[in-house]
Amino acid sequence: MTIKTFLNGQHDLVPLAERLNREFIPVEGATLYVESELLRAANRLSWDYYNNGWGNNMSQAVAYIVEYHIPQATNEFIAAFRDISMDALAGIPSMSSRTHEPFEAAMVLMMVEILERLDAAAQAGKLTPIGREMFDMPFTEIDYGSDEDEDCDYDGERLAA
Repeated sequence: MTIKTFLNGQHDLVPLAERLNREFIPVEGATLYVESELLRAANRLSWDYYNNGWGNNMSQAVAYIVEYHIPQATNEFIAAFRDISMDALAGIPSMSSRTHEPFEAAMVLMMVEILERLDAAAQAGKLTPIGREMFDMPFTEIDYGSDEDEDCDYDGERLAA
């Protein structure tokens, strides 16, 4: 099961996701609760992954999820996100199943945990008022390692000095 099929309506929790998005995610701007802002951040990540090929800097969405979503799914997601980013920098094709399948599985697990957390908090009347929204998080240029190949073109050929 991938986040893409989850988003295309092929997951058991799609009705819950649709309801929670309608109830808690505004058309513009931040949400009112930490739990719903986590869903907004996860939605942003999954949308950009499938529709924009990571064309946008997702560091703020990732930072929000890391700061406010502690379960194991976050660790798996961050490891898979790092692997995809490293492959992209190494020139490995963008849809390499080596990194994308674990990432998609981690995204689904994380999305399920976020949906269940938001639903449980809403039902219990224990939603956490938001202190900071996703876009209040630091915007970072992610350093993926050495700059030794900075003077190479996209094919790995050295550029003329």
